[in-house]
Amino acid sequence: MKWIFPALILGSQLSGILAAPASKNQPSKALAIKRPAIITVGHGSLSIGRRGPAGAGAGAAGEGAEAANELEVAGVFDQPIALGGGDVKTDVLFTKSVPIDRPYGPFAVGALEVEFQNQEGRTLTVTENKTPAAPPTGFVAIEPSSFQINLTEGADGLTLQKVDYVFDVTNPAVAAMDLAQSKVGLLCTDRNIFIVDDALGELEFEAEENEISLIVNNMNGEWGIFIPEGATEASLAEAANVTAGADAPLITGAIPAGEPVPDTIVPLHGEDDLAAPETEIMGDFNTVISLPGGNVKTDVLFPPSVAGSLEVEYDGLLENAIRVTRNTPPTVDPPAGFLFVDPSSFTIRAKATTDPDMDIVKVDYIFTPTVKDAVDVSQGFIAKLDPATNTYVTEGLGEFEFEVEEDEWSLTVGDGDLNGEWVALVPVEAAIA
Repeated sequence: MKWIFPALILGSQLSGILAAPASKNQPSKALAIKRPAIITVGHGSLSIGRRGPAGAGAGAAGEGAEAANELEVAGVFDQPIALGGGDVKTDVLFTKSVPIDRPYGPFAVGALEVEFQNQEGRTLTVTENKTPAAPPTGFVAIEPSSFQINLTEGADGLTLQKVDYVFDVTNPAVAAMDLAQSKVGLLCTDRNIFIVDDALGELEFEAEENEISLIVNNMNGEWGIFIPEGATEASLAEAANVTAGADAPLITGAIPAGEPVPDTIVPLHGEDDLAAPETEIMGDFNTVISLPGGNVKTDVLFPPSVAGSLEVEYDGLLENAIRVTRNTPPTVDPPAGFLFVDPSSFTIRAKATTDPDMDIVKVDYIFTPTVKDAVDVSQGFIAKLDPATNTYVTEGLGEFEFEVEEDEWSLTVGDGDLNGEWVALVPVEAAIA
């Protein structure tokens, strides 16, 4: 499944994804909720949720009446919830999911919410699918899980039914996105793909509540939360520029075939210091980036995920150029006993090979403080996909260094060949309980 962000609690089943928000401002951790045998929602239930208890405060009589006809309860995945009838609107807000096989570090992207209203009650069960089908073409999954909703007694002819998703904008990677472009998609079981279509229902983005809401005629099915690819790339690139504190403009736009690579070099110390021995570029994925010769050290920092950022270092005698593609998820699973730090791998293509005797090239990964809190970062690795075995390898790649002060893993590529697919890994035992 293709996603951009994507939690960090050790469990018995590890799919090998580990990541965290790309910010030093760490949001608070989600609360754990004990799972009851069944949750019953009736007219006398206490309203629980982000809007507070029904009737809280000194609201007007009209507000109190509205609250009396609306309940908000905490839902738990895989637990049946008995929804009351009487045309009382019930909002079921599910917990933010944060197991280790999620790519968001210990902070979630958001939470699923199901809205129900009908004269007769129903029994609701929602299952979180952590390995969903691929998103629609042209979209990426904001929430890496999908949600299988089932009203046992049927979902036809209800007064109201909505599939909502409440975004957690304390996650800086989420806040950087144009959430107004987000969509709710439904899995087409015949083809095993998600579809995003106006025919699914009436879609609304509630900006004040950071919520996407889809009114449907039948909520039974598997739902995912998506956003157009362009909406995420631009916002994440902007976030990377701010995070890095760079004044240099981002490098954007693919280079048409047959055209020369333009000069995209941004001097680290400003335009008046072209002879500076070090250059820093804010790179972008799927874009040709030119690199200077003359053994001018050039660092290319790419847009972050919620776990961290890829950096490519080039110190070569001759001019060169690279293009980096982000693969979400990585092409293959991590090696046995290892976890991915980032939900993506990175395929690097260089215009020319380098001479390891004359040039220095590095593949680096700069991780976030949250990753440091979650794993023993001294055990991290940079790995490369071996096409012969179709596995990521860590041996024989070159000189690896853990740069403690810079929160960075750095691999000096021994044979000078940047070409290939790269990932950041940690051993399973590196996870901090």
